[in-house]
Amino acid sequence: MQGIRYLIAVMVVLLFIAAPAGARTYEVISGYENAPAGGATLTSPIEVEFWELPVWLLVMQLACIPVELLAPLKFWGYLGYRRISRENLLDNTVRAQVFSCIVDHPGIHFHGIAQETGIRPGTLRYHLGILQRHHVIVLVKSDGYARFFRNDGTYSEPEQRLLAHLRRGVPHDILALLLRRPSATRTELAEDLGVAGPTITWHMKRLERDHLVSAERDGRCVRYRIPGERAPEVRRWLCDQA
Repeated sequence: MQGIRYLIAVMVVLLFIAAPAGARTYEVISGYENAPAGGATLTSPIEVEFWELPVWLLVMQLACIPVELLAPLKFWGYLGYRRISRENLLDNTVRAQVFSCIVDHPGIHFHGIAQETGIRPGTLRYHLGILQRHHVIVLVKSDGYARFFRNDGTYSEPEQRLLAHLRRGVPHDILALLLRRPSATRTELAEDLGVAGPTITWHMKRLERDHLVSAERDGRCVRYRIPGERAPEVRRWLCDQA
């Protein structure tokens, strides 16, 4: 629709440009009234096809087409254009695939969707933008990652934060290990998971921030546990992702 309006506007502008040129008076003097100079010979005019004319002349000719003749283009534009609404939003197969991926993998990030679906980044951004504008999905930023969830009240804000952590390798393994071994220390977690101590500390700060882990000092050690009220929720989502 916008493209047709733009085309009509361009045609109108060109019409105004071409009108002064068409209103000029030209005086044509035949060259055949005088003898050719330098012994040149006379030749008959060569017929030139329309599409062989200079570009500027073609533009001027097209600008003289009455705007009314463009009405059929508008009609076909209405037939070919379908307004995107919430009702037909998922009629597009690619967009439906993107939405289905988010439903099946809550908290997935952009590159995860691209890997799961095989959709090119540019196309994926386009369809994610449409889904967001129609409030079908919601974007949650977590530690530098933009994570996507279906926007129908399925996930509370605490659940979104939990799923965002479970989508990352080390936090996922920390929570799984704390379910099996409550009150584990940083050293024990680092040894069991095969990661450096500072890495455990970095993730623990974020898990504590989101109230998924609590810390308790025991002499020179700090022991971590999952709060009792959050443990069933963590266990349920870990089982769902297994």
